[in-house]
Amino acid sequence: MLRQHGYRFRPPTRSIFGGPLLILSLNALTVALVLAPSPVRAQGLGVVTTLTGTATLARASQSQPLRFRDSVFEQDKIATAEKSLVRVLLGGKAVVTIRELSELTITEGHAKSIIQLSAGKIGLAVARQRMQPGEEIEVRTPNAVAAVRGTVFVVELIRPAKRGASGSAPFVTNVHVVKGIVDVIAINAPPGTAPTQVGAGQSVGVTAGTAGQVQPVSPAGMAAAFSDLSARETDHPRSADAVARSVSGAEGLKARALALALSPDPTPQPSGPRGGEGLPGGQTQAGGQPDPAADVFGLAQLAAVGEDTAGVGGGSGGTGIVTQPSLVPPVPTQNPGPLAVPPSLTPALYTFSGVNRTFTTSLYAVDSKSKTTLHSGLLEATSSTLGFGGGIADIQGSFTGTASVALLGLTTSTVTTAELAHVSGAKAKVTAAGSLLAAVKSDLSADGAALLAADGKGSRFTSVAKTSLLSLEGGSLSLAGGTEGVVVEKSGRLNIAGSLWTAEDAPITSTGSLLRVSTRGRVATGKSTDELIELSGGTHSIATGAGEAVIELSAKGTKKDAETGLRLATQRPLTSASTLLDLDGATLITRGVLRVDTTLLEASLPILNMRRGAQLTAASAVLSLSAKSKVSSDGSPLALDASRLTVASGAAIALSGGSVLKVSGDLVTLASGSTLTLSSGPLLSLSGGSVLKVSGALVAFAGTGGSVLSVSNSLCGGPCALIGGIPIAFTGGATAANVVIGGEPIRNPGLGTLKLASPSTALIAVDGKNTKVAVVGK
Repeated sequence: MLRQHGYRFRPPTRSIFGGPLLILSLNALTVALVLAPSPVRAQGLGVVTTLTGTATLARASQSQPLRFRDSVFEQDKIATAEKSLVRVLLGGKAVVTIRELSELTITEGHAKSIIQLSAGKIGLAVARQRMQPGEEIEVRTPNAVAAVRGTVFVVELIRPAKRGASGSAPFVTNVHVVKGIVDVIAINAPPGTAPTQVGAGQSVGVTAGTAGQVQPVSPAGMAAAFSDLSARETDHPRSADAVARSVSGAEGLKARALALALSPDPTPQPSGPRGGEGLPGGQTQAGGQPDPAADVFGLAQLAAVGEDTAGVGGGSGGTGIVTQPSLVPPVPTQNPGPLAVPPSLTPALYTFSGVNRTFTTSLYAVDSKSKTTLHSGLLEATSSTLGFGGGIADIQGSFTGTASVALLGLTTSTVTTAELAHVSGAKAKVTAAGSLLAAVKSDLSADGAALLAADGKGSRFTSVAKTSLLSLEGGSLSLAGGTEGVVVEKSGRLNIAGSLWTAEDAPITSTGSLLRVSTRGRVATGKSTDELIELSGGTHSIATGAGEAVIELSAKGTKKDAETGLRLATQRPLTSASTLLDLDGATLITRGVLRVDTTLLEASLPILNMRRGAQLTAASAVLSLSAKSKVSSDGSPLALDASRLTVASGAAIALSGGSVLKVSGDLVTLASGSTLTLSSGPLLSLSGGSVLKVSGALVAFAGTGGSVLSVSNSLCGGPCALIGGIPIAFTGGATAANVVIGGEPIRNPGLGTLKLASPSTALIAVDGKNTKVAVVGK
C-alpha cells in the first residue's frame, strides 16, 4: 500500500501543498478519492474549469463534446483529443488536470469518488485542509495502492512496447515524489511485506508484484514529467476574472478555498529527501530552478472563482463575482498550537495554522450582483501571523452564513487588517447564524476606517447569535488613529441578538469610538439584555481623541414632544434593552462614555454600569446630550458598585442644546465603597433650554456603605444657593424658579459621604432661563 505518513494534521514545514508530490507511470489504474459521498447521481461531482482543444463527454449511452463549465457526474467518461487538456474541480477538495489522449471515468464507491484512468496522463492535487475528519485519498493502480489525505501528484499511463506471454502489456507503476514521503507497496505483495518509503526527489518502480529500488530524480526529470500538463492560453480564459465569471453555483467558494489551501510555500528549503525540488503553483525552487508544475492546476484562476456567482454558468444577478486576492504563500511553523475549532465542526473556508501570510487586498469579497451561502466559518487562524491590507471581507452583495460559529476565529494568532468586514451598498445583506469575531489569546490591530462598517441605504448586517458579535478573550485589540470599532451610517443597519462587544482580559486601545451610529444608521439588539459593550478585566484606552466617546449616536429630525412641549429628536439610532457599557473589574481611560446628538434613546438598564473594582477616568462628561436629544432611562444611568469613577474636567452628565434626560429612578447610584470624583465640575450641568426630570434621588448610596461623592469647583463664585439642600450654580438668566428638588435628593446618606470642596462648589449647574431641573426624590 502507498500512503502518506500519519493522519494527524500538521502544517507542512517543507511541502508547499501540504502533501507529497508524486508521479505514477502505468498502463491502467484507478484513483479513488474518499470525498463526501454523493447521495444521488444528480448531484455533480465536479465542474470543468479549463478546456483546451477538444474533449468528449460520455454519459450513459450518449456522447457529446465536453464544454467549458460543464458539470461532471457519476459514471461520466471524459476523453481528450490530441493537443487537448481538461481541468476539473472536484468538490472543492481536489483538482484534476487531464492531458491529451487521455481517458477517465468518474464513478462512486462506498464513501468514495473513483477516477478510473484507462489511458493517458493526469495530474491530481488534493488539499488536506479541505478534507473532513476520516476522509482520505486512495490511489490504486493494477499493481500498487496508495492512501493519502492530502497530496499533489501526476499519474501517467504507459503501455510498454514489449508484451507479456498472454499478449497483454504488463502493468508498471513508477512513483516519483517531489514533496513529502509516500509508502509504496505492490498490490499482490505477500502478507507482512513492509512498504517502501519514497521521499522527496526520489523514485521507485513497481513491476508486477515487486517494488524496485528507490532512485533519485533530477530537477530536469521532474520538469519533463510536468511539461505536458500546462494549459495553453489560446483556448481557455486568459484572466482569473474570466474564470470567476464562468464558474457559478456552489463550486465557486470551493475553488477559491482549494486554491488557498494548495498555495505554495516560498520559504527556501534544503535539497535532499525532504528538500526543495519542484514547487507546484508558480513558484521557484529553493535552488533557483523554475517550477515545473507552475500551471498544472491553475491555482491563480481557481483563486478568483466565487460560490453562487452569476454568469454564463448559471445563478442570478448578472456577472457577480466572489473574489480573493492573489495567493500569498504561508510560512509554516513546527507547532501549530491548539485547534481553533473542535474537529467535529466543519472547517472554515480559509484555515491557517502555523503560517505567516500577507494579503494586499481583501481576502474575501462579494460584489453587488452576487449571492452566496457559507455553511462554515469564513476564516480560522491558529498560531498564525496574518496581514490583510484591504481588509478581510468586503460585502456588497448577499451573504448568508448558516454555521453557528464565528465567521472569523482567531486563536493564539496575530492579525493586522484594514477592517474585519465592510458591508456597503444597497444590495449588501449579511445574515449570520454565528458571531463575526471570536478571538482567543490573539493580538488584532486595524488601520482602516472601522473594524466593522455597515453603510449605504439598504446595507444590512444581521446576526442571530446569542453570543457577542465581537468577542476578545485574552490578547489585545489596537485601532490606529482615525480607526473606529463599529460604524453604522448612511442608512445602514446592524441587528444583533446578543452583545456587540465583549473583551475579557483583552486590552483595547483606540482613539476613536467602539460604536458610532450616524446619518440614519440603525443598530438594534432585539430583546437581548446582554450588555452592549462589556469590558471584563484589562486596562483599556478608548475614545481618547478630541470630541470622542465610547458610544456615539447622532441623527436628524425633530418634532414637538407631547410631554415637554419642546422640539426633540425623533430618530433612534440605537434600540437596546441592555446596559450600554459594563465595566467588570476593568480599567478604562476615555474622553466620554456616551455622546448623543439629535437622538432619541430609551434605556431600561444603566447606561454605564461599573462593578467589582472597575475604574474609569473620563477627560470630560461621561454622558453628553446635545442638539435636542431625548434620553429616557428606567433606573440609574450611572451605577457604581465597589468601583471608582473620575471626571477630570466638567460635569459627569452634561445636557445642552435643548436636550431632555428623563430618569425613572435615581440619577446616580454609588454602592459598596464606590467613589465618584468630579475634579473640576459639577455632577450635572444643563444649558440651552435643556430639561432634567428625575423621579428618584439625585444620588443614592447603597450596598455595604463607604461610598464617596467628591466634587471640586467654584462655579457659584461665592456661597451657592441651596434648593432641597443641593448647592446649585445659576447663570445665563436661570433662577431658583428653574429648579424643583423635593423628597430625599440624597438617598441613604448613612451609606455614603458627599464631599464638597467649598461653599462655592455646585452639585448642579443651570444655564439659561428656559433650562429646568426637577428632582422628585421619591
